[in-house]
Amino acid sequence: MSIQTYQDKFDTFFNQITEELGNTRGLDTIDKQEFQAINKKLSQLIAKSWLPNDPEGAEFSKILLRGDSEEIKNSLKNHGVDLEDWFRVSINVEVNWDTFVGTLKEITTLGAISDRSNTYILPYPPRPAVVTDEQLERWVNDTNPDNKFPLDPYIPLTLC
Repeated sequence: MSIQTYQDKFDTFFNQITEELGNTRGLDTIDKQEFQAINKKLSQLIAKSWLPNDPEGAEFSKILLRGDSEEIKNSLKNHGVDLEDWFRVSINVEVNWDTFVGTLKEITTLGAISDRSNTYILPYPPRPAVVTDEQLERWVNDTNPDNKFPLDPYIPLTLC
């Protein structure tokens, strides 16, 4: 994927959640730069979990593989990413092993409009063989705020 494709996907997702959460949750504004920083941090955590000799990444990988929503949210909070604080709604987290793109979906249970929950689908595909440790380390350690998306096309986008 090109950087422009990443940007287009991000913009589409951002516009969707801004409209949906702004209308249903009374949010005045959603900071796009902050949202991009959260997207980057989540993507970097996934990249870190793919590194073979990173204890922190290995622990995050184990948590994702267990798939427990509360445990995942607590681990993300420990890494400075509080999805519920950011979205200002209660979030369930599901891990999807088959995608490179995360999504937020609203689920209505039992057909009742008032009985809704938000589920964040966190992408966690197997590490592609073409991604090198050097590429992952470069992304994990990238602190340049101008680099909003991974330069390597097989590192997941987490909020798009």
